[in-house]
Amino acid sequence: MKSYNQYNKLKVTHIFHSGVIVETEKNLLIIDYYYEKDALNKKELLVYLKQQAHKDFYYFVTHGHADHFTDEIFDPPYQSSKSNTRYILSEDLVSYKNSHPNTTLCRPYQSFNVGGLSITTFGSTDLGVSYLIKDNSCDALIFHSGDLNWWHWSHFTPDEQLQEKKDFLEELQKLKDYIVQRKVILDIAFVPVDPRLKEFYQLAANAFLKEIQPKKMFPLHFREHYKITKKFKEQCSVPDKFESVAHSMETYSLQD
Repeated sequence: MKSYNQYNKLKVTHIFHSGVIVETEKNLLIIDYYYEKDALNKKELLVYLKQQAHKDFYYFVTHGHADHFTDEIFDPPYQSSKSNTRYILSEDLVSYKNSHPNTTLCRPYQSFNVGGLSITTFGSTDLGVSYLIKDNSCDALIFHSGDLNWWHWSHFTPDEQLQEKKDFLEELQKLKDYIVQRKVILDIAFVPVDPRLKEFYQLAANAFLKEIQPKKMFPLHFREHYKITKKFKEQCSVPDKFESVAHSMETYSLQD
């Protein structure tokens, strides 16, 4: 299989919760940026964006839930100095369509290009979309789950829990079929490890590692509960493929 990566040119920064940045040689991909008071040093983030402002910025929003989106991303401090800032939003955020001239709305199961990126959307087990992104400047292939998760809630009935399992595994199979048919390998995956699900927090992440086998996977959707990411790394079957997170704005340089 062909691997879409040049790890010497890739960096991943965990912002907070499900917010991440993927930095390539020419681009900055900022996905589901969100913060809570005192949980993120916004000054540190804005300094980082300013340092990278010579690159093209791409803001992705998987859906409009308040823990995945803030309209601050349309403000000048969050934009590239080159005026090459683009926004890719789930169609449930249609009211923000005119917030910036370079805005693209999307729904599940579409393929399109924006600037130097090739994007395919998949579904969610909640609201909005998940994103498969190819950065054509370095051939990196990246997947962000958004709220695509195996939601095994304790208050659900057995039938509801079974339906959640079915919905997640069906969506995962669609992603797997896409990757296998094109003979590619996923370089970076971002997948939920939500501690609210208690002992079932690891269902989606374990299934993703087994079925999709990304080269590197990072956690999402855990707010300030950083210890859960270390716990998963210690318990998962392929800990070398999973990166735990210790704090907001932690950066990882990926190498082959």
